[in-house]
Amino acid sequence: MGQDRIQRLQLTAAGFPEAVIVTGDTCWTGQVQPVGALAGTAAEQAVACVRELQRILQAHGGSLADVARLHLYGESDEILAAARQVLQSQWSADARPALTQVISEIPGPGLLTMDAIAIATASESGASPVTSEWSRLPAGRQIYVAGQAEQSDSVYEASLATLQSLQKTLEFSGGNSADIVQLKAFVQPAAAAGDVQRAVQNFFGSDRPQPPLVIVEWKSGAKVPVEIELVAAGGPVRADQPLIAWVTPPGMTKSPVYSRVCVVQTRRLILTSGITAAEERREQSAAAAAAESSSVLESLRRVVTSAGSDFQHLVKATYFVSSDAASLSLNAVRPRYYDPERPPAASKAVVSGTGVPAAELALDLIAVPAEDPGR
Repeated sequence: MGQDRIQRLQLTAAGFPEAVIVTGDTCWTGQVQPVGALAGTAAEQAVACVRELQRILQAHGGSLADVARLHLYGESDEILAAARQVLQSQWSADARPALTQVISEIPGPGLLTMDAIAIATASESGASPVTSEWSRLPAGRQIYVAGQAEQSDSVYEASLATLQSLQKTLEFSGGNSADIVQLKAFVQPAAAAGDVQRAVQNFFGSDRPQPPLVIVEWKSGAKVPVEIELVAAGGPVRADQPLIAWVTPPGMTKSPVYSRVCVVQTRRLILTSGITAAEERREQSAAAAAAESSSVLESLRRVVTSAGSDFQHLVKATYFVSSDAASLSLNAVRPRYYDPERPPAASKAVVSGTGVPAAELALDLIAVPAEDPGR
């Protein structure tokens, strides 16, 4: 593959690029499991996940060199630290993907899982663009839908109702369920992951391909056990449409800090690593939480600026918060940074940890270049 399609920014303290800029089609995986090593150590399971990711990519003509961003989910700081060491050994420093890490209970016997975004190879053009473990997102018109959630005491019923709601949102935005490239579900409890999987299987049925699904534990109220977001292909670029459109479907309220849907037309994406505060948080107070949120968003500004973007060209954000104070402060601080007419589509998940000691807020983001988007 031509590595000119991947540009990596400077490394973070953890040894991974602050952001990666990709050009052309991308591929998005489902949940990558530590196949064959479920009883192994964290390091052994991380090696197994990388091996499984390599298998998936090679099946479609790619390789580990094509990986642009990884999400790493593990059950403790120690597990994530062991996995990071493995990841550092699998890629040279100048070829590593962006990395977001989250402490999350893993459904089943494993200690960790991953999912990935990679550049897609030209040889895939004749293949089916959607399988349950891999899907291609063509350059052009792309649809990013923020997390939606329908209330129910049942994880299965909530998941199915949310998928039906997402389908309406997608259709309003110019897509349909056949265009979905990846579903990401935040679920409580983690043990109910099977109910989400069953709902997805029944929603798509046997006559439609099931897109990749990633399941992450979150902490939520009993009436909202699951939230699901999605990425979908939107077809070729439409000359009469803007570079980015921020969409509020009927029946939904518009927010000044996040969009329900972001539709973008581009050949280039900026994928950040997980961004945490530049300074370690040393106390538990509302002021400290506000300072942490401001630091994270200032760091985001610096990273997207260095990648050739700005706060007017943010597409999709995911916020991981591990305390109520972090969640509330993020809500309060975001209006100081975002244009209320152009906030990114976003999901916010309350999780057990961010993988960085003392950091109660982390975010990762997809943006597009402010100029010369390569449409």
